[in-house]
Amino acid sequence: MNIAVHCPSIPSKRSLIIGSQNTKLNSRVKFSCARGNNLIGTTEIVCLPSGNWSDPIPTCEIIECEKIDNLTDPNLRIATLSRQVGGEIMFSCMQGFGLDGPTHSTCLPTGEWEQPFPTCAAVTCPWPGDPPHGYAAVSQNSYRPGEHVSISCEPYYVLDGQPKLVCGDNGEWSAPMPICVQACPYPGTVIRGRMSTVKFYYAIGDVITFSCDENLKIKGASVLRCLKYGKWSNSIPTCVSRNETQRT
Repeated sequence: MNIAVHCPSIPSKRSLIIGSQNTKLNSRVKFSCARGNNLIGTTEIVCLPSGNWSDPIPTCEIIECEKIDNLTDPNLRIATLSRQVGGEIMFSCMQGFGLDGPTHSTCLPTGEWEQPFPTCAAVTCPWPGDPPHGYAAVSQNSYRPGEHVSISCEPYYVLDGQPKLVCGDNGEWSAPMPICVQACPYPGTVIRGRMSTVKFYYAIGDVITFSCDENLKIKGASVLRCLKYGKWSNSIPTCVSRNETQRT
C-alpha cells in the first residue's frame, strides 16, 4: 500500500508572499516579498520523497535607506519622515539661504535615496530700481535678508506706498515698489479748528476747507486748492477770537 507523501504546511511570515499551499510530493512553491522587502533565502522549494522541503522557508527583510548624518552642504537641513521604501526625507535651509533643487527625496526599492539632493544658496533680493520721479537712498546689486531700501521722491512729488522695502527670507521685497505722484502734502493742523478732508496727500485740483471752533473766526484763507507742482494756493489759516479779528 502506497502512502501519499506530504511535506509540512508552510507557515505565514511577515511580508512573505507564498505562491502555493500545495504540499504534495514534487510540489513546487515559489516565494517573493511585499514591496519594500528583500527575500532572504531561496525563491523556490520542492517537496522531496522524504516528506521534507528541499530548502528552509525564506524570510523577508525590510529595506531601509541609510541614515544621513554627514552632509556636504553645511547649510542644508534634513527631516526624516521614514527610511523604509516609499518613505521620505524633507529638505530645508538655514535662515538666509534657499533651496536649489528638490524639496524632498524618496527611499527607492534599491535601498538608496532618490537623487540628486539639493543645495542651499544664499538668498538675495535684486536691486528694485528707482521709481519714476523718485530714488533709493542706497544703490547696490543685491541685498541680503533683513537689509532694506528707503525710497524718496523728487521735490513736488509725494510717495504713495511703503517708504521702506525690506528683503525677506524668500528673496522677495516686503512690499511693491511705491510710486511718486505729483500732489500736495498734508498741509498741517489748524489749532482749535477743523479741515474738511484729512489725507496723506492730495491730488492736483483737490480742495480743502477750514472751519473754527465755536466763538472763533478764521484768519486767512478758508479754502485751499492743490495747484500744479504740488503747492497749496495759500498757507493754512489760523483760528482766532472774534475780538482779535475785529482789532485787525
